[in-house]
This record gives sequence, structure tokens and C-alpha cells, in this order.
Amino acid sequence: MTPEYFSIDPVLLEMFSRQILMREIGLEGLEKLRKSRVFVAGGGALGSASAIFMSRLGVGFIRIVDPDVVELSNLPRTLAYKYEDVLRNTPKAYAVARSIKEISPFTEVDYKIDVIETDNVLDFIKDVDLVLDGLDNLRSRFILNEAAVQLRKPYIYGGVEESYGVVMPIIPGETACLRCLYSSVDIEKIDEERRVIPVSVLTPVAVAFVMTSLALRILLGRKIEKKIYYIDVSRPEIKTFDIERNPQCPVCVKGLREFIGVRSVSRIRAVSGAKDLYMIILSKKFDDKDLDKIRSLGSVEKTEFEYKIETEKVFIRLLRGSRIGFVRSRDIDSVRNIYEKITRYLEDDKDTSGGIRDQQK
Repeated sequence: MTPEYFSIDPVLLEMFSRQILMREIGLEGLEKLRKSRVFVAGGGALGSASAIFMSRLGVGFIRIVDPDVVELSNLPRTLAYKYEDVLRNTPKAYAVARSIKEISPFTEVDYKIDVIETDNVLDFIKDVDLVLDGLDNLRSRFILNEAAVQLRKPYIYGGVEESYGVVMPIIPGETACLRCLYSSVDIEKIDEERRVIPVSVLTPVAVAFVMTSLALRILLGRKIEKKIYYIDVSRPEIKTFDIERNPQCPVCVKGLREFIGVRSVSRIRAVSGAKDLYMIILSKKFDDKDLDKIRSLGSVEKTEFEYKIETEKVFIRLLRGSRIGFVRSRDIDSVRNIYEKITRYLEDDKDTSGGIRDQQK
């Protein structure tokens, strides 16, 4: 019988010809990678580098999720963005997807302009083989970890700060999970807002390299050691430390759910490093068909990636085709008021006049 990999596109074979020559990969390994599906949470410096490395390895499908747009401070640390993206307010997830397709048209990319939350995380990862964590807050990481454990998806956690990085591979049922590592965290007081993290230009790439190396081993069916990898790019060096499952872990040992099905979505969040800027998470996606519903709020301008709405007290940007918006205001009550108005408009499919109803939801 003819091996299935002989059906691989000749251009693809030439593209990965050097990798195929490696004994630990070969044609069989390339075929495994082509069939692999990877989820990348976060399109910032760490997530984008991880996604790009996975595409360069030959992974056939990559899904990437991020709610933010490209900012000037992202450019030095990130492989996927261009200066033009800052001027255009390009969504990070779109920019990463574009970069991957420019590198490899053979990789299918599914990008989502969204947050990792209790109401969507299971759908994001249910059809993938591996989860890569490039997030920037512990609440979202805990949600992702819980989903990965529940669906038994291999999950690689990565974190960066200054010149240091940490990577931890998680194989549900075999290794410690993220909750084991952060066993002392009180989830009732967990900080869901991002903070501005000082970080070297080199750290995200170094950490993404380690994450991708471990991802390659998992996708090729190789054994993963129960270790945490500690990276210091200032020396440079990589150290490893053993880690075992916490016998009292509420997630991977006791099977409890601390977030999914328990905690509701946090709909209004302050944006770190940006004064008077808030992210709002709508109940449904907003697109052209919904424009008439919001015209009474103020003047509306449609751009390539967003709708801009200016009122007397606030400035609103709604990312097209997503449920994510950004509101700039000095008054949090004004932000809540705008969020409630937009939500009512979206939930009223009959009223396209933009009128505001008096009754509460």
C-alpha cells in the first residue's frame, strides 16, 4: 500500500525538505503535523510567536483568539505586526493570521476577535489536539486550564516578565495542572484585569521557542517530563524543576469546576496601561446589520476593522464582526450606561430605530 504521505503537495515537501531529513521528524512526522490542530490563546508577543513557530513547523490548523488591537508598544516584542497595523487599529488575531498565511498558505488559520471566557472556552478547544497559552492574566489562564483538564487536551502554559520566562507542559491525568502550580491563589480575589508587565524584547521569543519545542514533542507522540522550565535570557540559561500533581488540587484531582458553569462573564474591564479606557464584552457579535440600532448614540464612522462612535461623554470603538468594544471615558458610570444601551439594542431584533427602551433587562 502506498504511504499516505506520498500524496503531500510537492511544494509542501520542498518547503519542509530540511525538516523531513531530521530522523526524529521525517515524512511520517510531517504528516502528523499536517493533521494536527492547535489552539493559541492570546495574540500578543508570546502567543503570536508561538503561532508563527507552529506554522513554520508545518501544523495544518491553527486557531488564535485575542480581543485587542495592535498598539505601538507591541511592535518591538512581536513578530507578526507592522507599523501600519498601529495606524489601522488592526486586531491582533487578524494580524497574526495574516502573518501565518504570508509564511505558509498550507496552514489553515481560524482567528477570533474575542476573550477567553467561561461561555466560549470549551467551543474554542473542543476540536484541537493541543492548547498553547499566551495569555496575560491569571483568571483567563485558570479558565483555559480548567477547560483543558475537562476535555483532556494537552496544554502548555507560558509566562514572561522582564528577562525571565516560565513554561509548564500539562498533560491532563498525568502531570500537574496550572491550579496545582498556583494552589495558594484565592479565586474569590483573583485579579481579572491585566497589568503592564515589563519585559525584554527577547523573552517572549525565547519562551515561545521552549513552548513550541514541547508542543512538537506532544504532537509527534513523544513523552513529556513532569518539569517546569525556567528561562533567563539575560545570562542566557534554561533550568528545569520537577513538579508533581497536588493531591488536593480542586481541578485535576477532585474534578471541581471553579469557573466554567460557575462564574459569569465579566463584561466591563479596565484596559491596563491606558488611562480611562475600558473593554466591553457584548452578549453577541456586532456587524453591519446592527449599525442602524446605534446611530442615535452619536456620529458613526465605519473603518476597515471597527465602528467609531463619538458622544458628548464617551468615545466608543466596536470591533467589526466581534463582541468586543472599547470605551474611553473618565466616568465608569458612563461606560456602564453605554454598555447597557448597546446591549439592549442588540437584543431587540425588531427595533432598528436606535430608540432606547425604559425597561431594564
